[in-house]
Amino acid sequence: MQRISAGDYRVDVPVETRDEIGDLTGMFNDMSRSLAVKEDLLTEQRGEIRRLLHSLMPAAIADKLRSGEAITARDHTNVTVIYAEIAGLDRLQAELSSAESLNLSKELIRQFDAAADEYGVERVRPVRNGYLGSCGLTIPRLDNVRRTVDFALECQRIIERFNSEASLNLGLRAGVDTGTVSSGLVGEPSPVFDMWGTAVNLAHRLKNGMPQPGIYVTARVFDSLSENMSFSSAGTLTIDGAEVSVWRLTEPS
Repeated sequence: MQRISAGDYRVDVPVETRDEIGDLTGMFNDMSRSLAVKEDLLTEQRGEIRRLLHSLMPAAIADKLRSGEAITARDHTNVTVIYAEIAGLDRLQAELSSAESLNLSKELIRQFDAAADEYGVERVRPVRNGYLGSCGLTIPRLDNVRRTVDFALECQRIIERFNSEASLNLGLRAGVDTGTVSSGLVGEPSPVFDMWGTAVNLAHRLKNGMPQPGIYVTARVFDSLSENMSFSSAGTLTIDGAEVSVWRLTEPS
């Protein structure tokens, strides 16, 4: 009984008699096995909830939410943001069944998530046929700009492998900016975690404003990486009445 009260439900007492004591022992063993099954189910459910939360927000934020900590709006300095779109996926999905379309999207995002883990980039929230990620949001990283661009390059390689293996014609169109952002839970009555600010807006506008696939960056990212990576000018975008220079990554080193 002490082992059960301590949380060990895999207790099995030998039934040595065929009297009332033996009957009680058998009932005790049945109860122990039932508790063990329920504990396994609860553990599985807790794992599913954890995986679901981690798919909806950065892991550090999800763990705080699960532990009951309040998630308040915060400002973050020195954060790099990537807003990416899988170019051509909408057109391809129109030719696929619902199941095929879903499986393709899930596999691409699964591989993007694995690459994000490798480079220290966190998916902020789900984006249809795309990716919104950050580096330096929950874990400060001095090299967050380089990590984010390296992650974008890996996403390009993932798509290229998909194209080669399945004879597809997909591409990556991504915008990258760095600076100060804010984050927190937004929306009622079902709040979701989100990130906003100038860097998020610029990354999104770069992604939407460029006609061809590629990795497009702002002057802040260009200035940080131009000594080690090759860029070409992609012109300018007018954002909120101001001309913003845009650079396209041409060759990593």
